[in-house]
Amino acid sequence: GILFHIFIDFITPYGTQILYPFSETRFSLDWMFIIDPWFTGILSLLLAAGKIFPRGRAVLGYVSLAFAVLYIGAESRLHSVALGIFRDELLKSGTETLSVSVLPQPLSILKWVGLASTDSGVVRQYIGLFSDSGVTAPEFFPHASDRFASKASRTEHAGEYLRFARFPTVTTQTTGDFHTVEFRDLQFSVDPRIAKAVGLGERDIPFVLRLEFDKSEMLTGVTFNDRPVPLRR
Repeated sequence: GILFHIFIDFITPYGTQILYPFSETRFSLDWMFIIDPWFTGILSLLLAAGKIFPRGRAVLGYVSLAFAVLYIGAESRLHSVALGIFRDELLKSGTETLSVSVLPQPLSILKWVGLASTDSGVVRQYIGLFSDSGVTAPEFFPHASDRFASKASRTEHAGEYLRFARFPTVTTQTTGDFHTVEFRDLQFSVDPRIAKAVGLGERDIPFVLRLEFDKSEMLTGVTFNDRPVPLRR
């Protein structure tokens, strides 16, 4: 049971620290969305059926195992196909990358988001397999490189955020005498077509860190998901 739990964490984008306490590095295969209702729901029904029908428990156990192997195997294969498509798109556009990943989207094993880190930002494309939607046009999210972005990146707040972020973006905005630096992690991107299909409308990326500086470059406020955070300079 413990090994199965570690393996399930390992195949999600969040990953797991397999080598902890020797290393805090997270390892992930990016096959399964962090919460997969189809996998969890069907597996739970099969296991519950084993409780209700004890005589068929052994058969249902084998069915559950076969379902898990086939489902995860299909996700692995689809991940490979989506990654190949995204790499081809990057190659056609001549984009030079530092790292490339495709991450699963919620509610469908046929929907993926491709993310590529570059020297100056992050490229994002949504990929729909075996559907008319296909691949969306690439979006580029440039990293801010002004002095406020640089100063914010050196704070403890940003350091802690960036340890967990896989595809972070940094933007800055000036309003009067105040300068806001915003950190977002594009690994939490959700295809707007999926959000629209389930009636959520346009969905913003969660887990946003904002740091505010005054004109003297003093850190005056920090929020995470719009909630105030105690200052740590």
